[in-house]
Amino acid sequence: MPAPRTPEQVRSELDAERAELAGAVEHLRGEVSGKLKKVPVAAGAVASVGLVLAATKRYFARRNRD
Repeated sequence: MPAPRTPEQVRSELDAERAELAGAVEHLRGEVSGKLKKVPVAAGAVASVGLVLAATKRYFARRNRD
């Protein structure tokens, strides 16, 4: 059975865990914010393609009616 830890040991272990978790959170925030910057560009591209396809469809639909 392991030796019991003193309150100071527990505090120092908790402080080390907190520091490690803070570093991991900062790393994840950096990754997520980098990926989120690309979302508006992709959304704009998708919207543009959708508008072009809709306009093309309407053009050919009108053309076939005449």
